[in-house]
Amino acid sequence: GLSLYKSLGHGFELEAGFRHLRFSDNTTIYVGGLGKYLGNSFVQLRTYLTPNSNGVSNSFTLSNRFHLSDNRFDYVGFSVGTGVSPDDKAQVNNLTNQLQTFKLGAEYSRNVRQKTTLSVSINWINEEYLTSTFGNQFGANFSIQHRFR
Repeated sequence: GLSLYKSLGHGFELEAGFRHLRFSDNTTIYVGGLGKYLGNSFVQLRTYLTPNSNGVSNSFTLSNRFHLSDNRFDYVGFSVGTGVSPDDKAQVNNLTNQLQTFKLGAEYSRNVRQKTTLSVSINWINEEYLTSTFGNQFGANFSIQHRFR
């Protein structure tokens, strides 16, 4: 996959790209996003579009990161969205279905040393896994990132 980012000036940023997945069938996903820096916040709307034999499966996510300091790794983030995206690792097999999904997420990241960051995130996904049959998924992630440079 590949995503390219372009600063448009006045705090705007554009993203365009694609991802190519090989399962039993090949799947190409097109990515588009528009973001805006507002003071200490970065707000972005991103979409994933997946053409298939039933039409186009899509996902939209609105996210906001509020930076707590001048360090890019210190932030609180929130997201809300609909549809299945390749970033939903548990959902990647449903990319070609036209089922409904609603999702919410929150993330906290903090630089604890010069090159070490701790992050925690939680999310909720309300997924239609059969026509008119919904289920909930809850997830949590914890990560430690150490940069060697």
